Amino acid sequence: MNLAIQPDSLQISQGAIAIVWKADYASTVPGGWTVIFFEDSNNDLQLYYDSTNVFFGLFDGTAYVYSSTQSFSKGDVLHLLMTWGPGGLNLYRNGVNIATSATYTPPATAATMEFGELAGGYNIDGEILGITIYDVELSAAQALEIYTAAAQLIADGQKVEN
Repeated sequence: MNLAIQPDSLQISQGAIAIVWKADYASTVPGGWTVIFFEDSNNDLQLYYDSTNVFFGLFDGTAYVYSSTQSFSKGDVLHLLMTWGPGGLNLYRNGVNIATSATYTPPATAATMEFGELAGGYNIDGEILGITIYDVELSAAQALEIYTAAAQLIADGQKVEN
């Protein structure tokens, strides 16, 4: 499946971003921390992890969507895929849907996407092993197919491009 788009192109009406991340910390580090995987410069579309509350969150500028409790250990590699569009907001971890909303509100204005290190001082704690941007909203079956195709590379600790 080759749905990836060219760099520097992101549809705000619908799309998906897959991030493969190797954690530098366990999910429940005392004192809490927040990992911002990506967000646009207007804070209208973001994926983050909140260790104080032990969940992943999605934000579309209007509504927050939270996963159930999600833990991981230091050194774990996670395949995270966020989709947005007419089908709402969805977040998949290793091919399984962990957060969903039936609605999605597209950002009102274009913005720059930032991955891993943001101007507000939020830095990703870990190593990004791959980022792929799609210009279509992906289905659950496609999310699982993309994860399955990447699983052996992830198991081997290799960089991943979907």
